[in-house]
Amino acid sequence: MVNIRFYINDLISLTKPPIISLLLVTAIGAIFLASKGYPPLMITIYILVGGSLGAAGASVINNIIDRNIDKAMKRTKSRAVPSERVTPVVALVYGVILHILSFLLLYYMVNFISAFLTIFASLFYIFIYTILLKPRTTQNIVIGGAAGCFPPVIGWVGITGIDGLFDVSPWFMFLIVFLWTPPHFWALGILMKDDYKKANIPMLPVIYGMKRVTIEIFIYSIVILFVTVIFWWFSELGYLFLILSLINNAVYSFFCYKLLIKKDRNSARNAYLYSLLHLALVFLFIIVDTLF
Repeated sequence: MVNIRFYINDLISLTKPPIISLLLVTAIGAIFLASKGYPPLMITIYILVGGSLGAAGASVINNIIDRNIDKAMKRTKSRAVPSERVTPVVALVYGVILHILSFLLLYYMVNFISAFLTIFASLFYIFIYTILLKPRTTQNIVIGGAAGCFPPVIGWVGITGIDGLFDVSPWFMFLIVFLWTPPHFWALGILMKDDYKKANIPMLPVIYGMKRVTIEIFIYSIVILFVTVIFWWFSELGYLFLILSLINNAVYSFFCYKLLIKKDRNSARNAYLYSLLHLALVFLFIIVDTLF
C-alpha cells in the first residue's frame, strides 16, 4: 500500500526544489530591475509561479530520461524514479501537466512571450542538454546550461513585454548565469568524479583531470567579474551594485584560485558551495540597488 505522504514527497522531490529556488532568485532580480523599483505584486507572483511550474516540469522529465544514469550514481540512485517509487509513466504525465499549467498561467495572466520562453527553455533542457549533450561531450554543461539562464529574461519580458527582448540588461543577466554554470557544475563534478565516471558521463574533470578543469574554473570566475562590471556600465544600476558585486566576485575568484593551487576536494567543495551563494548575491544586489 502506498503511503500518500511519502508519495507526495517523492513527487515534490522530482521537481528539484533547490534548483527552482535559485532560478527564482535570478528571475526576481530581473523583475525588480525591469520595474525600476517595486514590481506589481500579482504579475510578479504569476511570473514566479508560472516559471516554477515550467522548471519543475523539465526537472521531472529529466528524472525519467536520466533514470538509468541515476541508478549508477551513488548521489542519485535513491531518487524516486530510479528507485521505482514513482513509475516513468506517472512522472511523464506529471511533467507534461506541469508544463501545460505553466504555459496557460503565463499566457493568460502575464504575456505570450514569457510563456513561450519558459516552454522553450524546458525543451532546450530536455532535448539539447539531457538527451543530446550530457552523455556525449565535456561541453555538455557549457552549451546545455543555457536552459537555466532564461529566468532573468522571462522575468524581464514578463514586466516589459516583447519589446524587452531588445534591451541589453536581460541578456547580460542571461550571460552572467551562462558563465556561472560551467564552473559551478565542474566543481561539483570534481566532488562526484567517481560517480560520473561510473555512469559514463563525460564531465570535464573525468575526461581531462584536475589541472585543466581547475584552470578553466578560475578563468570563468575572472570572466564573470568583468562581465558583471560591463553589465553595470550598460544598465541603470548604481555604485552600490558595483561595489558589492566586485567584493562578491573577488571572494568567488579567491575560492577558485585556491582550488587552482591546491587541487583537492576540500577546495572544490568550498568553490562549489560559494558559487551557490555567489549567484544568489548577484541578483540580490540588483534588488538592493534598485530599491535604495
